[in-house]
Amino acid sequence: MGRRYASEPHVVWIVSGEYDAINGFKLPIQPAQKQLLIAVARGLRDAHGGTQLMTMHPGVARSSAVDFHDGPWLDFNMLQSGHLIDSTAHQLPENYTLIAQAYRRKPIKPVLDGEPIYEDTPDAVWLLKHIHGPRAGPDAVRRRAYWAVLSGACGHTYGHNDVYGFFTPAFPGQVLSLSTWPRGPGQRSHWREALEAPGATQMQHLRRLIESRPFLTQIPDHTLVTGPES
Repeated sequence: MGRRYASEPHVVWIVSGEYDAINGFKLPIQPAQKQLLIAVARGLRDAHGGTQLMTMHPGVARSSAVDFHDGPWLDFNMLQSGHLIDSTAHQLPENYTLIAQAYRRKPIKPVLDGEPIYEDTPDAVWLLKHIHGPRAGPDAVRRRAYWAVLSGACGHTYGHNDVYGFFTPAFPGQVLSLSTWPRGPGQRSHWREALEAPGATQMQHLRRLIESRPFLTQIPDHTLVTGPES
């Protein structure tokens, strides 16, 4: 695969999606499992010769920096803060904590929250295994986005529960659940309608704010926060 796409300048490699799945999402992953993932990354890099960006996508509340930061093939760190409106309520760190931890590592590498909570996702759906909880509104996705970039992230990933799988209801009022087929984490509206969701249209304001200042000379400064970061 590396040779097939080696000449494509727009390709960014995510070596593995949710790489801790190789160990049934149990941490830490085993040394042999880690070496297997590293071998895949090295094979891709050997093929493109370092001309394409590479990273690794972890499971919930973890950063690729924990296991792969020192790898010369890892160009930027990725984390998944997960589909939680309030991570601390589930004894998990918020994305600003994970980003700050990765940013402090040496050498400094860019870091990105590759999977925060998606808009209209039921809170903690993958932990609680049901779709009946409160859903993430635009305030939840905005909060994660601002926390991320103001903590040192190089950008942010926005997602919507109905868009990532291009959900198209089979009949009016269809809602996908984890327990019945077709399964899903509560998708309930056509993906084309979700493209105009409030959180999606509001991401432009964060981009304009960040791009209004010299991007490469900014640094995160948590001393400016005098109260709780949340």
